[in-house]
Amino acid sequence: MSNFDDDSWHTKQDVYVRNSVDPHMQMTPEHIIKEIVLSSNGALNAMSWNEYRSLVAEHGVKDMIMAAWNAARRKQQRPTLDLLPDIPPEKSKAIRSAWDKPYVGDYHKLLLSNISRMICEVDYTNTVTMLQSSGNGKSRQLRELETLVFTLPFHYGKSTDAKDFSWPQPDIEVRNFFLQEADTVDALRLAYYSFFKCLFEEVLSELKEYASKSECKYKYMDLVGWWRQRLEVERRQLYIKIDIAARKLQKSYAAVDAAENDALQALRTLCTYIKDNTSGTLSDKIIIMYFDEADTLTKTFAPQFIKTRYDVLCSVLYVFKKQPVFGIFLSTAMRLAPQPAPTGRLAPSARIAMEIKLIQAPITETPFDCSPNLPVDPDSLTLDQISKISFMARFGRPLFWSLIAGAPEGKERQILDAIIPFARAKITCPTDGQTSAAGRAAVIDIRLMLDYEPRRQLARDRESELVASHMRIAYSVPQSREYMRSGYPSEPILAEAAAQQMRANPEEFSALRIVEENITGGLIDRGERGELVARLLVTLALDRAVKRSGHDVSCSRGVSLIAFIEELFGDRAEHILDSIPDNTKSKVTFREAFKHAWVRFTHFGKMGDATGTTLAAARAAFIRCMAIICRSGQMLVDFLLPIFFCPDGAKSLLTEANMSALLIQVKRRAAKGAQAKYAINQSIIGFFPDGTANQQPYVTLVMELGVQPKMPQALAEGIATPAAVPPTPSKLDIAAQGRLHYATDVHPRYSIFAYGCSDTVYGVIAPDERARYQNILASRDFLHEHPRQTHRSLDAVKRLKPFFSIGLSSYHWIQDAKLDGAQAIEYPTNTQSISQDARTGEHRDRASPPTSQLSNMVEAGYDAEYKPAVTVYTDEDFAEDSVDVGSLPDPARDPTTSDGEGAPVGDRHLFSPTPGRKRAISVTAEEGTPKKIEKN
Repeated sequence: MSNFDDDSWHTKQDVYVRNSVDPHMQMTPEHIIKEIVLSSNGALNAMSWNEYRSLVAEHGVKDMIMAAWNAARRKQQRPTLDLLPDIPPEKSKAIRSAWDKPYVGDYHKLLLSNISRMICEVDYTNTVTMLQSSGNGKSRQLRELETLVFTLPFHYGKSTDAKDFSWPQPDIEVRNFFLQEADTVDALRLAYYSFFKCLFEEVLSELKEYASKSECKYKYMDLVGWWRQRLEVERRQLYIKIDIAARKLQKSYAAVDAAENDALQALRTLCTYIKDNTSGTLSDKIIIMYFDEADTLTKTFAPQFIKTRYDVLCSVLYVFKKQPVFGIFLSTAMRLAPQPAPTGRLAPSARIAMEIKLIQAPITETPFDCSPNLPVDPDSLTLDQISKISFMARFGRPLFWSLIAGAPEGKERQILDAIIPFARAKITCPTDGQTSAAGRAAVIDIRLMLDYEPRRQLARDRESELVASHMRIAYSVPQSREYMRSGYPSEPILAEAAAQQMRANPEEFSALRIVEENITGGLIDRGERGELVARLLVTLALDRAVKRSGHDVSCSRGVSLIAFIEELFGDRAEHILDSIPDNTKSKVTFREAFKHAWVRFTHFGKMGDATGTTLAAARAAFIRCMAIICRSGQMLVDFLLPIFFCPDGAKSLLTEANMSALLIQVKRRAAKGAQAKYAINQSIIGFFPDGTANQQPYVTLVMELGVQPKMPQALAEGIATPAAVPPTPSKLDIAAQGRLHYATDVHPRYSIFAYGCSDTVYGVIAPDERARYQNILASRDFLHEHPRQTHRSLDAVKRLKPFFSIGLSSYHWIQDAKLDGAQAIEYPTNTQSISQDARTGEHRDRASPPTSQLSNMVEAGYDAEYKPAVTVYTDEDFAEDSVDVGSLPDPARDPTTSDGEGAPVGDRHLFSPTPGRKRAISVTAEEGTPKKIEKN
């Protein structure tokens, strides 16, 4: 019999939830078994609390669980950096030298200002977590904070080894003391109180010795400076002395209360002495204690306890909350940010819940783009200069440029050669030579900028893991601490490292496979997958063009625009390269106009305003080796690839006169509306500034990727899946001169319209990958995730009215043949689709709601009496609401069409062959209704 309704069981759960900081880290055998049971979809739920304990006690299960758990934790905490060679002495010197370089920026002042504003009147509020990924200068920022406030620093990291670039060196004695074994929580608290009592007393002794050398009060800032210098020399000796004293002291206490009172009194005495013996203005927090590499404390200190050493340390520090002292935990892991209070029956008391809401939100403000060699003068830069590792390292986190800046004289080359392998190891964070799913996703995320599904806990956990172990940046954590905002911003070094990782291990780091895995796993936001596929296609084209160049060069060097087009469109590229502008009378071909053009991007950067579609932004992006994702809702353009004209080769200057762009718009429907509706006009978005002296040409690309049809209504029991290879339009169209013209535009435009997402359009898609791309693009609603895919089950779900659609599932409750599917609805339209009779299960022709194609044609000044071309569809194509007949007509006729009169180029969409009936539908725009239905 289940005891889940027993109040005593819930009481135990209340205690667990209240004391828990991170359920993924605070694992005991009982906890692990309980989590397995609770996630068993009901199969194991009929167990009581005592049964959990009995289960782990039998047959040695407890020992096996703990052995496996500890092994897993060791692997996670210390990954093997197999990609790195042992660090020679010159690199170690570079690390130390970088640490001692003058601090750049004022982030330490911002940190102190933020801390000073924090209210610490209740429990859990006199500490804060500084949360950020590796290499962002957290430790260096705190070290600089030591110049502003009296600081007691502790570094819990492990000893550095031959493959470790970390600094500073850990405080071994302090680390070992705080990691000591204990039988009870109180025993560990007693030990920690003993340490702090000895610490405060020893520091007071040091200050009195310093004060004895002066007959008057010393300024607080003088004291801060002296203490910092003192620690530079005597830190190790000081902590050794405190460690010995604390270990001896903790044995003398009979009760934890006595140790607590003594530690608190020692702190009061120290703070009072500083206040009484210094002059100048003091802040509310006159002592800062910070704990670097605090993740070390997140293991449970004894198998029978849920709490970790971190929990115990926090409980000790909370006792000091009324004193002018504040604690900072430095971490890459979200697990050191206390979690929000749970809701419902398992919630703790209202008082505790209120106090948890007052916990300080993690600090994420750390330096970025802070190199002393910034800003750069773009007009003086060349392609050669911006392709160098030393230049790219200026951007992003301080880790890379500071290592280069600290290189010993004559050893710069060795340091530069180590930067990319080091970055690859930091991204993938391999464990025993194996890269995790998160590590593989990190590589692709850096290149493509993935958008994770914010509503799924699994996606939130993945983001936390990427920040903790794979260099993803934490932008912000809200006060609720339920999630974080994070991403991979523009860091050319990381992007180049990710590109080389993909090239070195193409199977393991297949971008298509990794994107598939993360979409099917529910991690990636499906709403953005059309643009994601477009970014994937252009990235693959760039990488292939670099590989085809035959030189062992970095992707950051870039390739010619012509080579990029050839890789992107394969055999169809010749048609593009021989095309001419569609908005001017120029006869200059694409090949001639862009013979000196260069594209260069290893990653994407997201814009927050409309400046992304400007020439200035394109040049800035080119310098960072970045393509631009335009802001959400940006008119006409979704993302752009900067183009650089280099007539003098790699020595050409990056002036605006040498810049242009490939402007890209992404659609996930097959040519809905006219080309005039989707055509990109640079003058509308203001890409080239008014009065631009040069008449640089530009390129536009409309990627009509198409979609897999929505899940068709089942014709019979158990039939509810789409075709194995979904239909996709396969067409490449070049706008001809005179079709889409803007007489006032002096910049020649080369327009490309690509319909579909298959190997017949894009050269980077293999024939056997076509269905996989369509699966990524699939417009699937939640019914596809329903576990019972039978006609009756799906009909029952739809009768719950999650949405309304034609048929008995939605309209069985009203007698109306137009709604229940018994009668087709006739709309005046120029398109035709198929509906299914909900009563008989038979398909029949029905008209779709009207579209705006005719109005587009009239507005563009074309003859409304023009007859569009024949379009071929299959039954599956009409699973969508509607499919427009074609794009904007052209006065020029294509004599190859079946009507004998010719048809506008680009108005015929040939879907890839799939089984099923075909219908040829001819529509007269003048009449606005279907003219003829021919079945074959």
